[in-house]
Amino acid sequence: VKPAVGRVIMPAVRLGDGSWRQDSALICDEVERNHPDRPTRPPGATQRLAASLLELHADEWLPMVALHYRWNTGNADWAVSEFGRCAFPMLPSLIASRLAQPVADRMRALCRVHGAVSPALAGIESFTERLIGTLERHLAAGSAAGGGPQPYLLGGVPCRADFALYGPLWAHLYRDPHSRAMFDGAPHVVRWFERLHGHAADAAFTQLAARDATAAPASTSPDSASGSAAKFLPDDEVPETLDPLFRALFDEQWPFLQLACAAVDEHAAAHPDAARTPRAFGYAPFVAGGVAGEGRRFA
Repeated sequence: VKPAVGRVIMPAVRLGDGSWRQDSALICDEVERNHPDRPTRPPGATQRLAASLLELHADEWLPMVALHYRWNTGNADWAVSEFGRCAFPMLPSLIASRLAQPVADRMRALCRVHGAVSPALAGIESFTERLIGTLERHLAAGSAAGGGPQPYLLGGVPCRADFALYGPLWAHLYRDPHSRAMFDGAPHVVRWFERLHGHAADAAFTQLAARDATAAPASTSPDSASGSAAKFLPDDEVPETLDPLFRALFDEQWPFLQLACAAVDEHAAAHPDAARTPRAFGYAPFVAGGVAGEGRRFA
């Protein structure tokens, strides 16, 4: 991977022609060029913009959420044991955990990089609670056209925003035992996780609301999503119930993104012959959940 893309990073995919793609969006673009029957980009301009903005929000803003709940709460010891179990499945758990500890320490150090440190922690938690609440209300409400709750953010099929939000929320908050209780009051979010996750035989979750056929309307089941249900919402609709997510993006994330863009512009002006920019620049202030913090600007 490193010779091909410059560093060891996930995800990275080697294509049949020997070329590489690094970054989830680029990988998805490549897959959809070869399999256009199930696109994750909506056809309408409004929905496509909305999905791209929420994908950006999840990819660049939620790492601080994932890092905080994984390493600053009671999930840390469990995470180290999971690292050991997955990396060294044949070894006793105590030895496996000790071998995995250096990797865990490097991951924990990213809390500082992404701003998941005091004094911003209270704001990150407030932001996360509002995010989960907004998703719950949106998934429960459905669209203006009616028909009950929608299976996904923009209708009967998932878009890039669904997967981008699902990743950190499911893998770092819901799957980790100490933070799973945050979703006790969000059954529609849990069902949404399960639809996107799709692993009905996952032993980590023996009892999920989405596995109970009586827990959710039939229209929210991926097996029953056919015909008009298995499409993006008509008329390029973006439901108003997503507005709080966009407000959070523009009120708090956007100013930080502008600082990152300014750093890239300054570097380009100072180094006109450079073939590429640095991966990251210095630290800059941000606000999350109404609380100020500081994080590193990534190009």
